[in-house]
Amino acid sequence: MLGCIYNTNREWFEYIREAEIDTDVNFWRKNTNQFKMINPGEFFWFRVKTDDGKRKIMGYGVYEKYEILTIEEAWRKYGEGNGAPTKEKFLELMKQSQFGRDLTFHSRIGCIILNNVCCFEDDEGIDLENIGIDFSKNIVGGKRVDDEILKRLAQATITEAEFELPEIDSKDKKRILEYLTRINEKYREATPAVKARISKQIERDPRITRALKKLYNSCQICGEEFFLKKDGKTRYSEVHHIKSLSEGGGLVTDNCIVICANCHRKMHYARVSIKKEGDFFKIKINDEPVKKVKINKVDLLLDNL
Repeated sequence: MLGCIYNTNREWFEYIREAEIDTDVNFWRKNTNQFKMINPGEFFWFRVKTDDGKRKIMGYGVYEKYEILTIEEAWRKYGEGNGAPTKEKFLELMKQSQFGRDLTFHSRIGCIILNNVCCFEDDEGIDLENIGIDFSKNIVGGKRVDDEILKRLAQATITEAEFELPEIDSKDKKRILEYLTRINEKYREATPAVKARISKQIERDPRITRALKKLYNSCQICGEEFFLKKDGKTRYSEVHHIKSLSEGGGLVTDNCIVICANCHRKMHYARVSIKKEGDFFKIKINDEPVKKVKINKVDLLLDNL
């Protein structure tokens, strides 16, 4: 099996990640020649410029098909899967991406359609140099990779088969908590080397955080109700790791709290102290105490259903 690594527009990627779009995603390009780099069912990796100025692997999708459409047709067919909230923003984003300012809604573009898209939650990403993969600075579009490189990417992204995470498509809180219980148990029983790999997957794989987010409608710190997204159905929240991976953190639920965007920024940039007291975290932000935050131990959460 082959795959490819493709330079990816940061704004496009951020929108797909924030909106949690994982099917019918249009990775558009100016070139309308047939896309023959990989075959349907093979992996398409996103190489994105991160805040530290480096380009890193920040996610992937599975190649479904290739189409040549006008911008208008692409919007009607894939909507926000084009990586933008409106048709006008979609057009503007392409103009900013060296497509040329003369683009119109009747212009034809190449559409690489992806499914099973996974965007890493944080910006740590995978530095290709660190896993022995060369990607020339002269490559403008993408690069096809072979089985050996795919294996290295997979090892840097996911853990052993027993730790692979199934899709969670249920609003049943009991099922969600039972699922997270199994992950916690596997973590505690694992060797230190495996724990490190699991921790990286937990921070990168959105399925874990999606499961946790389904348990809360309001911020665990300030108590404010999470606002509704544009779809009018789901609420926007963020997951914060109490102890970062670099400091030895990583337990799935015990180390995570579900909070609003404002409190998340405070947890990273304000003066914060955290003490564990029984089944709670006692958190102070800029020396001002906030209410005790319940630790997300799945056994306690199950008992309170």
